Amino acid sequence: MNEKGLTKNDSQCLKGVGILLMLFYHLFRTQSVFKGHDISFYPFDEHTVVAASYMCKICVCVFAFVTGYGLLKSIKNTQIDRNSVARWNVKRLLKTMSGFYFIYVIAFVVTFAIDGLPKSTYFTGSVLKGILYVILDFLGLSNLFSTPMLIGTWWYMSAAVIYILLVPLIYEISKKMGGYLPVVITVAMIPTVLKIGFTGGRNPYTFLLVMIFGMIFADYNLFEKINGRLPGNKMMSYISSFFIFGGVSAFFCFLSERKDSEAGWQLIYSVFPVFVICFLRYCVIRIPVVRQILSFLGKYSMTIFLTHTFIRYNYLNGFVYSFGNFIKIYAVLLVLSLALAVVLDTVKKLIRYNRLVNRVTSLSLVMVDKIVK
Repeated sequence: MNEKGLTKNDSQCLKGVGILLMLFYHLFRTQSVFKGHDISFYPFDEHTVVAASYMCKICVCVFAFVTGYGLLKSIKNTQIDRNSVARWNVKRLLKTMSGFYFIYVIAFVVTFAIDGLPKSTYFTGSVLKGILYVILDFLGLSNLFSTPMLIGTWWYMSAAVIYILLVPLIYEISKKMGGYLPVVITVAMIPTVLKIGFTGGRNPYTFLLVMIFGMIFADYNLFEKINGRLPGNKMMSYISSFFIFGGVSAFFCFLSERKDSEAGWQLIYSVFPVFVICFLRYCVIRIPVVRQILSFLGKYSMTIFLTHTFIRYNYLNGFVYSFGNFIKIYAVLLVLSLALAVVLDTVKKLIRYNRLVNRVTSLSLVMVDKIVK
């Protein structure tokens, strides 16, 4: 058994699972998204598929958890002072957002040529406002400022920016307060104290707790500790993990069907995903062939996330849903999205885009040193 906790390949596999869940969620989360299309849900009924699809919203939690885990592992190797944190923030932001910048520029040019989408999205009012909207969207901040987005699913980029900026602060607070418990309690209680209820499916706050749980798992090496608690025998370890994490996950699925989002959303979007992730880590991604497939998908997960909406919604909606059976529809979207992602990532390599990003990062760090010092 892997004793190293959550490796980079494990994280990539989890992203692969997340992207599979995301595609299914976006295709069938509600009847309105496939209204007007004649779809067979055999061997299930429509209600069952829609309900299962809606629970796939947990994909965001998977990404948030992996984000928190990876960022904490990175910040632990950084000295916590003003200059070091500023350098870390700039480096992580550019590394995370560079893939988005690449896709944004291509999407802007291509969609402008096809149907003028950027014009109808940003420039319905004054030119100055339109330019501001473009800048905010390019920086991934549109969801934060409630300004127009070229693609609605890009709302998560605002969450990614916020999480990167918050991780050093949360980490430092946890060290000063002797642990994460005060932070977790505060984050969990704020919606109740302010009487704001469910913060919404596109609000970074909704997924902040599960991101913090990712930090906690990384900081306290909880995956390694779970490894130590499981039986030494591989088969017994697998069976134990399956019944413990799978059982709790199944219970939460049962619970989520019976609790509205206003009452149980913090459990569904924070606690439930942790057990699902543990189930995936100890049961699913340990299967050799499955692991290879998920790792491959995880490699292209960000590009698929950024581009699949153009296929599913903007330009090939009728084609995707024309395949009749929901399984075929899902397979078609997956294949098309993966193919586009492979092409775009290949183009990125051919033009040596990452080399450009590294140069920009180096120059940015030099500027940070001059400004902070």
